[in-house]
Amino acid sequence: MKPFNPLVFNILNNNSYPIHPLPKGSGFLGSLWVNELDLPEVQPDPDVTIDMVSNSTEYNELLDIFKEIFPSDINSEKEGELRSRREYNYKGVYIAKLNDEIIGFLMTGIMNFTGLIGYILYLGVLKEYRSKGIATLLLNRFKEKLKEKNIPKIQAKIRKDNQLVLNYIKFLGFKRIEKEH
Repeated sequence: MKPFNPLVFNILNNNSYPIHPLPKGSGFLGSLWVNELDLPEVQPDPDVTIDMVSNSTEYNELLDIFKEIFPSDINSEKEGELRSRREYNYKGVYIAKLNDEIIGFLMTGIMNFTGLIGYILYLGVLKEYRSKGIATLLLNRFKEKLKEKNIPKIQAKIRKDNQLVLNYIKFLGFKRIEKEH
């Protein structure tokens, strides 16, 4: 089993979006992609709402969904550690709900290298709700927040073997800016 991605832990527990891309040599095999906030608009089910995670109940529901969507990215030890924490900062964690049930999530951050840029950590939608505009709706909410802060771009690292996500981000207009490593 792959170890839990420490970036998720960081975004859920720090106040200032201290997220940084994985360094070369980290074992991550993929490439860096960027979008200049030019995402398509979607018309999903009108009963779908997008909110920020606001309490521990939502956070624990999100962890359940995370385990379902990304089973190899969280082990039982890390899950227990995450669930046992009493205080969380949910800044940057968006959830999609349908009739009060969480059906998707987006974990984000903001980085500053030579300027501020939004960063996608994880984007997940339950299988039965995929291809219905939910992921794009989540990304558009993050885009709104970035525009409010005058942040011009969204960045994501994508595994080279994840063809489904590579196709999706190309559809969204992301461009590869870094060679695979």
